[in-house]
Amino acid sequence: MVRRGFLTSLIDLGLTTSVGAKAQALFRTVVKVDSGDPEQMRRALSIVQEAGRYHVVHKESAEIRVVAVGEGLAMLRADISPVADRVIFISRSLPIVSWYVAAEDVAAATAASNAAPPLINGVVTMENGRVEAERPQVQGWSLITP
Repeated sequence: MVRRGFLTSLIDLGLTTSVGAKAQALFRTVVKVDSGDPEQMRRALSIVQEAGRYHVVHKESAEIRVVAVGEGLAMLRADISPVADRVIFISRSLPIVSWYVAAEDVAAATAASNAAPPLINGVVTMENGRVEAERPQVQGWSLITP
């Protein structure tokens, strides 16, 4: 019978990092919002808040990305979001959450109104948002679409 040490087992499971390497989040989730429906936005934010609080309270390494695509762009617009106050609150209270919108949707909104839509502070524009919202699954992230 082969006996293995605890550290060897952790290394085999990929639960350690090399010296100087940035530790990867153990729990990684993408929440995709693709509707302008305020109820879907509220459901998404409830999921984000509940999961984020859980990970923080339990001191778990986690990263949550909220990606708004299509009509979901409205959720992260400073001028028309029905949930802007809650997005700002979550941003301030849960640093493990990051916010993204699709560049193609920002471009479409800009073309429609001849002005770039104002985004809530901290929102990042990502190229090809629809693909980027689902790409992390290949890297082991969970995808949730409320």
